[in-house]
Amino acid sequence: MLFPFPRPVFQDRSRFTYPYQVRAGRHWLVLAVATLLAVAHGTRREEAATLGRNPARLRTPPATVPARSAPRRLSLLRQGMACLGALLAQGRSWTRLWLRPRPGPYGPPAVRALAQGP
Repeated sequence: MLFPFPRPVFQDRSRFTYPYQVRAGRHWLVLAVATLLAVAHGTRREEAATLGRNPARLRTPPATVPARSAPRRLSLLRQGMACLGALLAQGRSWTRLWLRPRPGPYGPPAVRALAQGP
């Protein structure tokens, strides 16, 4: 069958030719969200440990957290991954999570650094 007009060009170019870029973008998004969730779980677990409480009983972020005297043995990401894995194995999850920045080292006295509190 012959058509009176040639086939429109936009039909040939309307297909998305780079689906792997979309898949890679979605993959990075999932990794970013999973990292944030793991670090938030690690923050909650670490703050509960410094206060001597059960992390499941911690409902809101504490107003002040005592300063830690020793450096971390495990990073917040590792702590959060372990905690999140245990919670998901039990079929549970925490709904209230938070991230608390750790105060960093300050530079020489000539450099003025501003720290914003909670």
